[in-house]
Amino acid sequence: MVPKADVNGHPPFQSHPKIKLIKKFNMANVMKRRRYSKMNGLIYPAMYSLKCFQEALEYKPKPGDVFLDTYPKCGTTWMQNVAMYIFRKGKEMEKSTDF
Repeated sequence: MVPKADVNGHPPFQSHPKIKLIKKFNMANVMKRRRYSKMNGLIYPAMYSLKCFQEALEYKPKPGDVFLDTYPKCGTTWMQNVAMYIFRKGKEMEKSTDF
């Protein structure tokens, strides 16, 4: 025997009407949202601001700049600390905010 309604009075096997409305609202926003932007023929993710993207394109490395490149979730912070201790010849920072 199939129940005529659940404990909240809704027909069986159906979601609450408000959940359907929320799902529809969220999907509408996702579909309308721009995923990429274009500047000077270059396509970049829309989550980046135009200003940040322009600054990245204009960046010129200086002698002495160091780049640490790690895979995500593979010890980036640990590698930054190792590099800091190498450059500081093992000397600790006086304040952690200097890092």
